[in-house]
Amino acid sequence: EDPLPDPLPEGPLDGAAEVRIHEPGRVVVETRADRDALLVLADNHYPGWIATIDGE
Repeated sequence: EDPLPDPLPEGPLDGAAEVRIHEPGRVVVETRADRDALLVLADNHYPGWIATIDGE
């Protein structure tokens, strides 16, 4: 796990995030960005919850 850039880049971002699947136990979000960015997903905590990027 790499630390976040310090500071995160400022200014406009050309990008998008689209929720592809949102069902009990699974959320899939497809993202695109022209530079490093931070995606925040506000969802309830559930024991055993894990996050993956490209299956890792």
